Amino acid sequence: MSDDLDPHAVEAADLMRRVRQAMIDQKISQSELARRTGLSRGYISLLFNDRPGEANRREATLPTALLLAHKLGVVRIIGEEET
Repeated sequence: MSDDLDPHAVEAADLMRRVRQAMIDQKISQSELARRTGLSRGYISLLFNDRPGEANRREATLPTALLLAHKLGVVRIIGEEET
């Protein structure tokens, strides 16, 4: 196995830490985040499952992490139409 880290995976992990903190700061539930993003509550749960040894965990891709961060105001995606 290579010691090289995928820069997209590193960036996604950093964004997910920021998303988690924003959820705490804004008192946003996983259900509310799912509603805001259009992702399923089950998928959101898999992204935030921190139980050691738990098989049901997913790492967020960079596009998913960016979506979550954007919907919480952590990052701004330029070029998105204002609604």
